[in-house]
Amino acid sequence: MTSYEQFRDIANITDLDLPYQSAGASFSETATRSTAKRLRRTRQHLGSYRHDLMVAMRVVNNVEREMMRAEWENWLLDENARCKQVQVMIRENLSSATPNRKHKGTGSQKAFEAQEREKKERLSNLREWQEEYCGSCKMEQEMLLKGRKHLSFE
Repeated sequence: MTSYEQFRDIANITDLDLPYQSAGASFSETATRSTAKRLRRTRQHLGSYRHDLMVAMRVVNNVEREMMRAEWENWLLDENARCKQVQVMIRENLSSATPNRKHKGTGSQKAFEAQEREKKERLSNLREWQEEYCGSCKMEQEMLLKGRKHLSFE
């Protein structure tokens, strides 16, 4: 048996669940018993540290998860507020649409009509975006509120 094999035998027989004082009792040499005790005691301490680190990691992960959830909820509230602003802006633009006025001269009439078409197209694009994007924001907000109702302590 090589010296490393002997050491490995000492290290492997150190059952971490037993008190460290009983480690190496089967060995006749004092140095070997002392090594077995030190190994067991050190490995028990490392096991405790490892456990504490695992618990701390779970706490950190939970804090991060809650922070992300809170930020998501705040961001979603902000987005819904922006969506309401866009909706108001669209309504105001629709209600203030200028009637088709006749301008003197064909050049200015064509320019005015082109501006009106461009404005209507932009408004139409904005309305499409608002319906799609803001619809998803509203749905997410409703789902969030539904999920919270069952958590109510009232």
